Amino acid sequence: MTWTAPSNVSTGNALTALLWNNQLGTSGSVRYLYDQLSGRQWENRQIFAKSTNTVFGGAGNVDVAWDTRLLYNAGSEKNFSSVVPVTTIPIPQEGMYNFTFQYRATVSTRIDIRFFMFDGGASTYLYQIHQTPTANILTQQSCMFYCNTNSTVKMNIQVALATTISYVAPNNTDGSQNLTICRVG
Repeated sequence: MTWTAPSNVSTGNALTALLWNNQLGTSGSVRYLYDQLSGRQWENRQIFAKSTNTVFGGAGNVDVAWDTRLLYNAGSEKNFSSVVPVTTIPIPQEGMYNFTFQYRATVSTRIDIRFFMFDGGASTYLYQIHQTPTANILTQQSCMFYCNTNSTVKMNIQVALATTISYVAPNNTDGSQNLTICRVG
């Protein structure tokens, strides 16, 4: 297709077919750009769930074993190679990742959500968030960090008192024990 330089529209005229074709050619389409963008936004997203309650008889901690992959958008997880059950999640490619954990606890106690990122070498990095949520109120914690090529991540929950982190199937108003991982850059 032959390139035609764009024209200035200093008159404020609406975009004409001629100007449109000067930008994209007679068979050009913005849909191509949309498909490229929207596909990339979702292809590095994965949602995991633990479909049974996590029960603590007292202060303690546990590495979460995810037993369900939630597939809301076809193809969204195509770069993730995780099969469930999984505790240590392989990260598909280098970049910045956002990790969001949504949960509901039966007791108001200090809860630490800890992410351990293994960089594929000898180093381990800890990213920790803590709060004391109100009992039986849906709480969400987010953490963002950079993952190298060949990184893996596991999530650990640490509590200060006996409590149960309950499972609630995800829906439009609730969902507990769900972890969303999204590559953001």
